[in-house]
Amino acid sequence: MTYSYSTPSYVQNDPYGYQIAPYRAEKKSSMPAATAGAVAGLAGGAIVGARKSTPYMVNGVPTTDFVKLVYNKYLPKASEAEQLAHQQGNEIINKLNSVKTVDELKTLLNNNAEASKEITETLHTSLDEYLNSVSDKNLTSNKDLIKKKMELSEKLRLENFKNKITQAWDMEKKAFAKPDNMDDAVFKAIKDTTGKARTKFIAKYAAATAAIAGAVTYILHKIITGTKHNHQQ
Repeated sequence: MTYSYSTPSYVQNDPYGYQIAPYRAEKKSSMPAATAGAVAGLAGGAIVGARKSTPYMVNGVPTTDFVKLVYNKYLPKASEAEQLAHQQGNEIINKLNSVKTVDELKTLLNNNAEASKEITETLHTSLDEYLNSVSDKNLTSNKDLIKKKMELSEKLRLENFKNKITQAWDMEKKAFAKPDNMDDAVFKAIKDTTGKARTKFIAKYAAATAAIAGAVTYILHKIITGTKHNHQQ
């Protein structure tokens, strides 16, 4: 059996002699490797996690933002009537607050006749008959009524699209598949929007991961620095 001994070091303590200083074994820190491993793990997890994730679907249901993106992508291929109803509905909502008189309201609705049909169809009357019933006294209440109706119509359009997206989602494969009864333009809008949504998600995920990795690196660096400082004392 072989024994090895470390040579004690001496420090001058006073003019009369020497005192044996405590032996300190040199330890090589493995923290740099740990740092690299942690950062690499985060980066790898970001890439794999982002590619496998479906940020636009939650438990088989599309998110509100994703539905809006798909619908806006589809709109140029929609019927002229649907396009007008959507565009004019938004215009009415945006301009209602600036309407101060009955005549201004009449002008707004007449200039957006396609969207105004949704109001008159609900009230079972013609646009002229409805406008003739509006007065200075009930102008505010009618503006509120019109705004709610326009917002509800848009909500229903988006809800309809949400159902279509849900029907095209394959829960097992975690991917979209075109149902037989789905319009080609609708499915194309879904697929095109999916690619862009995933790209944006990966970019966002990678940026967040980079920030976390930077924080981890900084913390581990402080630990390493502190460890080395303690060994040197």
